[in-house]
Amino acid sequence: MKNVNRTTSFKKNEEVEKLLGLLDKYLSNVEDELTNTISSSIHPPIFVFGCARSGTTVLHQYLINNIKSIYPSNFISRFFYAPYLGGIFYKLFTQLDTKGELLGNYNNSSIESTYTSDLGKTKGILSPNEFWYFWRKHFPINIKGTIDVDKINKSEAIRFRNRIYAIQNLFEGPFISKGMIANNCIDYLSELFPNAIFVYIKRNLYSNSKSLYKARKDFFGTTDEWYSFYPKEPLFYENLSSEEQVVLQVIDTNHEIESSLANIHNGRVVKLEYESFCENPKIILQKLNSLDSSIIISDNSEPTKFSFSDKDSNETIKSIIKTINIKK
Repeated sequence: MKNVNRTTSFKKNEEVEKLLGLLDKYLSNVEDELTNTISSSIHPPIFVFGCARSGTTVLHQYLINNIKSIYPSNFISRFFYAPYLGGIFYKLFTQLDTKGELLGNYNNSSIESTYTSDLGKTKGILSPNEFWYFWRKHFPINIKGTIDVDKINKSEAIRFRNRIYAIQNLFEGPFISKGMIANNCIDYLSELFPNAIFVYIKRNLYSNSKSLYKARKDFFGTTDEWYSFYPKEPLFYENLSSEEQVVLQVIDTNHEIESSLANIHNGRVVKLEYESFCENPKIILQKLNSLDSSIIISDNSEPTKFSFSDKDSNETIKSIIKTINIKK
């Protein structure tokens, strides 16, 4: 998603990009020295998958609020080139700042528990970040925006793994992150992380399609631009209307994820419907704990329910879905 095409509120800050590049140049080697021998962790990383606008952000927020874990916060995301170092600073500035001199008196609940976001973007240094910079640093990206499996550098993949294991060991809990940039190769991730757990959330086709259509308008100011990852080659969707594109994006993305999950043992996969999750979010915590008892769940998980509405109507999208269902 080119920066020039984004609406003002979603444009990248060029000065920030320049400073991050400077830090990347000098701190990546330090990160290597600290993490290159850390090749395991007793904690299972938890990766969240789903089509864009399917509920991955609220699910991610719920998990980090109710599981003893570490996650890519907006603070740690500024250290995508050295997340273990970022984790050390994060711990020093928050958990170990017992006198409240830095960020120890920062009110976590006012940031993380509000469950607010804007197209996956959150506010507050402790709020979760999608962390795509980290993934892109270690994996080649194809024309669809997802990982190019055929061009993966094994050494970089191991660096990626070791850095996650290192930060898990530092915080003594699972690293919980979105993983949609790897929608097409979850099976590869399962080999890289033999103890990882993969959570897949799926939303009603009509609701998901409408939300994607709106996201285009909010992010680009037009519905003509593609939002998020392509499940197939971009040319496949080129001559379709915006409404047809978003419907097929949901269908094809779900198929891509399900195909990628098919070769992974069921004991490492949790599937849930967005609507069911909103009605009873605690069920995901129970499922995760049943898969791995080392996952420490909050005694009083909150909230007990999420409200969701589906009031806005889009007759064109509804008609497209009806036509697809008839063809089936």
